[in-house]
Amino acid sequence: MSDITWQISSHCQAGNSCIGVRRSGDTIHVRESEQPSETVITAPEKFRALILGVKAGTFDHLIHPARRAAPGAATPVGAAS
Repeated sequence: MSDITWQISSHCQAGNSCIGVRRSGDTIHVRESEQPSETVITAPEKFRALILGVKAGTFDHLIHPARRAAPGAATPVGAAS
Protein backbone atom coordinates (compact mmCIF):
# COMPACT_ATOMS: atom_id res chain seq x y z
CA MET A 1 0.00 0.00 0.00
CA SER A 2 1.09 3.58 -0.44
CA ASP A 3 1.99 5.92 2.39
CA ILE A 4 -1.26 7.90 2.32
CA THR A 5 -2.23 8.69 5.91
CA TRP A 6 -4.97 6.66 7.54
CA GLN A 7 -7.67 8.68 9.29
CA ILE A 8 -9.42 7.54 12.47
CA SER A 9 -12.34 9.03 14.36
CA SER A 10 -11.69 11.71 16.94
CA HIS A 11 -13.82 9.52 19.23
CA CYS A 12 -11.16 6.82 19.13
CA GLN A 13 -8.90 6.96 22.19
CA ALA A 14 -5.22 6.00 22.21
CA GLY A 15 -4.82 2.27 22.80
CA ASN A 16 -8.36 1.45 21.65
CA SER A 17 -9.20 -0.63 18.63
CA CYS A 18 -10.16 1.73 15.84
CA ILE A 19 -11.33 1.68 12.25
CA GLY A 20 -9.07 3.56 9.85
CA VAL A 21 -10.04 4.93 6.45
CA ARG A 22 -8.15 6.52 3.59
CA ARG A 23 -8.65 7.41 -0.03
CA SER A 24 -6.22 6.06 -2.60
CA GLY A 25 -6.95 7.14 -6.15
CA ASP A 26 -10.54 6.20 -6.96
CA THR A 27 -11.03 3.88 -3.99
CA ILE A 28 -11.67 4.03 -0.25
CA HIS A 29 -9.68 1.67 1.98
CA VAL A 30 -11.00 0.57 5.40
CA ARG A 31 -9.09 -1.41 8.04
CA GLU A 32 -9.10 -2.25 11.74
CA SER A 33 -6.12 -1.13 13.81
CA GLU A 34 -5.82 -4.68 15.22
CA GLN A 35 -5.52 -6.21 11.72
CA PRO A 36 -3.83 -3.53 9.58
CA SER A 37 -2.84 -5.97 6.84
CA GLU A 38 -6.52 -6.81 6.14
CA THR A 39 -8.11 -4.03 4.12
CA VAL A 40 -11.55 -3.65 2.57
CA ILE A 41 -11.53 -1.61 -0.64
CA THR A 42 -14.71 0.05 -1.89
CA ALA A 43 -15.96 2.82 -4.15
CA PRO A 44 -16.45 6.33 -2.71
CA GLU A 45 -20.17 6.18 -3.58
CA LYS A 46 -20.66 3.04 -1.49
CA PHE A 47 -18.68 4.49 1.40
CA ARG A 48 -20.75 7.70 1.20
CA ALA A 49 -23.97 5.65 1.41
CA LEU A 50 -22.62 3.89 4.51
CA ILE A 51 -21.64 7.18 6.20
CA LEU A 52 -25.06 8.69 5.45
CA GLY A 53 -26.71 5.61 6.96
CA VAL A 54 -24.53 5.86 10.07
CA LYS A 55 -25.36 9.57 10.46
CA ALA A 56 -29.08 8.81 10.02
CA GLY A 57 -28.99 6.21 12.80
CA THR A 58 -29.69 3.25 10.50
CA PHE A 59 -27.10 1.11 12.29
CA ASP A 60 -27.63 2.26 15.90
CA HIS A 61 -29.21 -1.08 16.80
CA LEU A 62 -25.85 -2.78 16.14
CA ILE A 63 -24.17 -0.95 19.04
CA HIS A 64 -27.29 -0.54 21.18
CA PRO A 65 -28.98 -4.00 21.06
CA ALA A 66 -32.08 -2.76 22.88
CA ARG A 67 -32.88 -0.47 19.94
CA ARG A 68 -34.54 -1.80 16.83
CA ALA A 69 -33.75 -0.80 13.27
CA ALA A 70 -35.73 2.23 12.17
CA PRO A 71 -38.79 1.60 10.00
CA GLY A 72 -37.77 1.69 6.36
CA ALA A 73 -34.15 0.89 7.19
CA ALA A 74 -32.21 -1.10 4.65
CA THR A 75 -32.61 -4.88 4.75
CA PRO A 76 -29.47 -6.61 6.03
CA VAL A 77 -27.39 -8.32 3.37
CA GLY A 78 -28.43 -11.97 3.11
CA ALA A 79 -31.78 -11.41 4.82
CA ALA A 80 -34.95 -12.69 3.21
CA SER A 81 -37.00 -9.99 1.50
